[in-house]
Amino acid sequence: MSGPRLTLVTGGRDHGWTLGSVHLQLAPRESPPFDADLQFVEEDTYRVVAAGPDFREVEEHPVRLLTDLVEQQPLEPGSAFREKRNIILVIYDLDVEPICGPASIRTALRTALDLAASARATSVALPVPGRRHGRTALRTGVGLAVDAFRGLAPCSLRRALLHPEPQDLATVRDLLCERVGPAVADGAR
Repeated sequence: MSGPRLTLVTGGRDHGWTLGSVHLQLAPRESPPFDADLQFVEEDTYRVVAAGPDFREVEEHPVRLLTDLVEQQPLEPGSAFREKRNIILVIYDLDVEPICGPASIRTALRTALDLAASARATSVALPVPGRRHGRTALRTGVGLAVDAFRGLAPCSLRRALLHPEPQDLATVRDLLCERVGPAVADGAR
């Protein structure tokens, strides 16, 4: 005689960490548990590192494109601005070594969260700061993200997704537990 057949029911309460008024969850970029209102995208001062390898046909004349490229002024490291559903964080400066430092990450995150709040976003998604194209230590990137959310004034923002690289997921979870405490169910504050 066999017992009842058990099946796994997906769903339920998501676990994460409460940082001020924001519930932070970890999830791979490829399978987020929810669609964030705004995505944070890391970029460099000339906007080349986040550009995909795809070639796009444009109607503008090649001479005009090259003239614009030559006349382009670099963006300020540490700045952030909004483009549709993305908030661009300018944290990389390819003209200096190291290309990414905690000061530019800290400033860009603060500005990005202010932009998200002014847009009345309830959720954001971001990579571990400084890791996507740079060599910022995981501990530093996670710490900067935690500090940014903890320093956020009360606003509409309630949920955040942190997208570590797949090989870093367990380490980031451990770092968050070490820095913030054990994960809790969303809403159990």
